[in-house]
Amino acid sequence: MKNLKVIRERHGLTQSELAKRIGTTQQTIARWESGKAEPSLAALRDLAVCLWTSVDQLLGRKPMLQHQNTNPFTWISGDKSGYWGNIGIHLPSRDHSIWYPISISTMEQVFAELQSVEPGTWISFQTLNNKMVVVRPSQALALTFLDEAEDSIEGDWEVGPDDVEGWPEEVYACLNHLIWDELGDQDSEDEFSETLISVGKSLIEEHKLDSDKLKAICLETRIVYNSGATRKLYASPERLASAMFDFDLGVEHTGSKMLHLDDEGGDHSVFLSLDLISLLEFPLLELKKGLEQEIDELNDDDEPVDGAGEKGAASQAS
Repeated sequence: MKNLKVIRERHGLTQSELAKRIGTTQQTIARWESGKAEPSLAALRDLAVCLWTSVDQLLGRKPMLQHQNTNPFTWISGDKSGYWGNIGIHLPSRDHSIWYPISISTMEQVFAELQSVEPGTWISFQTLNNKMVVVRPSQALALTFLDEAEDSIEGDWEVGPDDVEGWPEEVYACLNHLIWDELGDQDSEDEFSETLISVGKSLIEEHKLDSDKLKAICLETRIVYNSGATRKLYASPERLASAMFDFDLGVEHTGSKMLHLDDEGGDHSVFLSLDLISLLEFPLLELKKGLEQEIDELNDDDEPVDGAGEKGAASQAS
């Protein structure tokens, strides 16, 4: 895991200092960096939180979505993945803007797109509080950019517990884990250290997050209509990925005025009129899961049927 050494040194940490932060030994860190041992998924998540990175980056995997983090000092080294500030979207029939924490790269992306956005078209962007936001700027009263050094806007600053700076990706994954653990429907492959579990439980206690609030943060798809009304769905990862593909392609090119989602994790389909919608929020980790599943299915389709490769090779040899 050579990336671990590079990322550790980038943060100016010795092996001993990093080991102390995640509750292990310097020798263990050395073995991980040399490739003589592999950290567990729980350890990888702890490393990702401590080093302001992701499990994908530690393993050298290409992420499904652009990596971003809540570190406000990444700009010092020219890294644009860290926290920049907030974007507020003020929609008709709402008293306040909806505020999202964003990275430097997202700020630059949205700022540039707004310079030339065409009427009725959609833009999408990642946030640092586990959201993929899809919005029609022409349906908004205003989009406001607020640098983290600036004061909040008086009279237009209603925010939730993670709406200002967001939390690390692995913290959201841990909260998701705790939701399913409470429901007794836990994925045995999800591994979290006692330390990260403790962090998740502390956030739940500090912000008084009941089951509904946790689901809103981790699992909920929110639709905001032009009228100001909202609707909440628990869309499946597969359907989120498919919907996001339509937006990336350009829904105006899909030939449909309807958006196909589902609810209760796929129990039933839901078709929504795009003409009546101003903004959508997709839960980022659920979307990422759906994108990974799509890639896995594509890779499976590309694999030859058992024996087909040998037959093809034998045919060429003859």
